[in-house]
Amino acid sequence: MPRLSRRRATAVLLLFALLVLLGIVLYKPAVASRSVDYSRLPELFLRVAAHLNSSVAALEDALAGKAPGVDKEDAQRVLYELREYREELEREDETGMVVSLRKAAEAYAWLANSSIAAYEAAEVLYGSRSSVKDFLEAVLRCDAAEMSRRGALIRENLSRAAELLGEAIAGLAAVRPGDLPSEGHERLVDEAAERLARAYRALRELLKAVEIAEKYPQDLEELCRAKRNGGSAQPSPGVASAIQGLNPGDAGPYSYHISRLKALLPSPGSYQSGSAGSSAGGVGGAGGSSGAGYQSPPSDD
Repeated sequence: MPRLSRRRATAVLLLFALLVLLGIVLYKPAVASRSVDYSRLPELFLRVAAHLNSSVAALEDALAGKAPGVDKEDAQRVLYELREYREELEREDETGMVVSLRKAAEAYAWLANSSIAAYEAAEVLYGSRSSVKDFLEAVLRCDAAEMSRRGALIRENLSRAAELLGEAIAGLAAVRPGDLPSEGHERLVDEAAERLARAYRALRELLKAVEIAEKYPQDLEELCRAKRNGGSAQPSPGVASAIQGLNPGDAGPYSYHISRLKALLPSPGSYQSGSAGSSAGGVGGAGGSSGAGYQSPPSDD
C-alpha cells in the first residue's frame, strides 16, 4: 500500500478508535470515585498510537540514510501523563471499568516507551549516516583497509542502535492481547512489531559485516586482491564461516552491499569453511527483507 494511503487509513482508524474510547472512558460506574478526570485518556491513547507509527517510520528512514522525523519530547510527555493517570487509577475502587482502564494505561505506557526507544535509535543511526555510507562504499570498492577503519568508527553506534531497537521490540511484546481497548491499535502494534523486526535484522547484518571487516582485515585484503586479479584466494576457516553467515535477504537497505561482500568467497566446496553458518558477532534476530538505501550502481571493482 502506498505510504500516503496507509497514513490516511491509519488516521481514519484512529478517529474511529477515539469515538470508541470516549464512550468507554466517559462511562463512570456509580461506585467509582469521580475525583479524577479521565476524559483525556482517549487523546493520550491516540497520541501514543501516532507516535508508534511515526517512530517506526523514523527508524526506517534513518536506516536508509534519510532524515528521520523525530518527536521524542512529546512522546516522553505523553508517557509521563500516562504514568500519572495509572497512579490515580491505582487509588480508584476496584471496578471492572477501572481495572480495564488501568491495564490500558499500562499497555499504552509500554507503547510510548517503545516509541521513545525507536526515536532514539533513529537519532543514533542518522548521526552515523556519513560513516555508514563510507563503510558501504568501501565494501563496494572492496577496500579492506577502509572497511576496517570505517567499521571501527561506526560499530559502537550501531550496537547502541541495535540495543535501543531491541528495547522497542520488547516493549511491544510486553503488551498483552486484550489490554488495548481498540482492535485497530492492536493491529497497529502487530504491524509495528513486524517493521521493527525487519529493521533489527537489517541492522544485525550490517553489524556482522562491520565485525568481519574489523576481525579479518588481512583475509579480506587477500580476497579483494584475488577478485581484482581475476584469481581466487584460500580463505581461512574463520573468515569463510563468518562471510557464509551473512544473509543479504535480511539486510534491507544494505542487501546489495552484503551480497557483494558475501560474493568474495570462492565457490562452495573449493575450501574448508569450518563451522559454516555461524555469524561474525553478537546481534540476534531472524527473518527477511529487502530494500534500497545507500545503493550504488553495480560494479566489479
